[in-house]
Amino acid sequence: MDEKSLPRLLDPETIKKEFFNGVDTPNLNLPAIYGLFKRADFPGLKIGRKWFVPTNLFIEWLENQARTGGKIA
Repeated sequence: MDEKSLPRLLDPETIKKEFFNGVDTPNLNLPAIYGLFKRADFPGLKIGRKWFVPTNLFIEWLENQARTGGKIA
């Protein structure tokens, strides 16, 4: 997937569809993805009642988890 084709802000549904869909990537359900947004080390933000994360910060966070052996779910 090309970072340039993604929106600037990702919501949990887009993260599920693009990164954790279970087809060519690990499968995470939506409650697990919403759980990421509640982690202290996750760069998410809440706008009104909806959660978002800037695409570049999400990819950076995900790469850091891979580098350090972090646990995602």
